[in-house]
Amino acid sequence: MTETPGRVSFEVSGTGWKSQRTHPIHRAVETFVRRAPPAAARSNRFEDPLANAEIKVESQHLTELTEQKEELMGKVQTLKKELQDWRSKLDGQVQSYRGEITELRKTLNGEVDALRNEFMDLKTALKQQLELTAGLAAQNDDVSG
Repeated sequence: MTETPGRVSFEVSGTGWKSQRTHPIHRAVETFVRRAPPAAARSNRFEDPLANAEIKVESQHLTELTEQKEELMGKVQTLKKELQDWRSKLDGQVQSYRGEITELRKTLNGEVDALRNEFMDLKTALKQQLELTAGLAAQNDDVSG
């Protein structure tokens, strides 16, 4: 890679292929590469005992959080299963009650129809008695009058 202000040239070794890039991302990569600390400085940062202690503490904390997450996920799964079981039982009860209501409705409709027929029979009988009584009263009036 060769540097020119505002441009980055890439050369693929062994191919003779060259490309000049002026895209902002290519410039950002160039800037990042130029500002990166030397390899020796990068390797020394993990030799710091305080950093190692911090990494261990963070690792332990991460392990604890992972365990807590697993425990909570187990509880959530248990609650989901309990909810599903409860819903199944509730659905069963609803179906049972619907069946009972359907049977009660059929029985009630049958009784209402029977009462309606009985009422119609009583109404017909009452009309016949009224007609008979009116006819007898008219005959009595004719005979006495």
